[in-house]
Amino acid sequence: MDVHRTGPGDLNIDLVAPDGSVYPLQQARGDGTAEIHELYQVDASSEQSNGTWKLRVTSIGTGGSISGWDLRFPWFDNWTETQIPDLGTAESPVVVGSARTGNAPQATRVYVDIHHSWRGDLQLDLIAPDGRVYPLRAAAAKDSGDTIHENYVVDARASLPKGTWKLRAKDTAQGNSGSISGWMLTL
Repeated sequence: MDVHRTGPGDLNIDLVAPDGSVYPLQQARGDGTAEIHELYQVDASSEQSNGTWKLRVTSIGTGGSISGWDLRFPWFDNWTETQIPDLGTAESPVVVGSARTGNAPQATRVYVDIHHSWRGDLQLDLIAPDGRVYPLRAAAAKDSGDTIHENYVVDARASLPKGTWKLRAKDTAQGNSGSISGWMLTL
């Protein structure tokens, strides 16, 4: 979710299911935060995924805007921090045990949360259970930022969804290191 406010105030944020069930995501905090960039996890396993889902934001104070949000069914994640060594490679696995038939979707989504002292050093790949490599991000030497909070979409139809998927981060230049804070795979 990505929400921007125009001034002080507070927000109540809810996810509303197609049947009208309400899942509170955030209650007014009293901190007057101007920008909210959050990833919320909700157990909506009792719901049908088909239908119209809504993000309901109630402003207490000044207004703002919802810049974007998305909803992912089903997803698999790993939030165990994994160190990326300087000039080394790190892999963070997720296990998909789904009984889902067929291949992975054309729009397989990957959300990445990485902290690295020079993110331009990093090459990111998604590795399927069958060993196929799906490139997510090429190294970019001039990219001096220190975080990667990105969503990537790859066509993974050539791979079956069941098994161990890996996010691979390769540090391609000397002098910096960091860690994979976590990631999510949506099939």
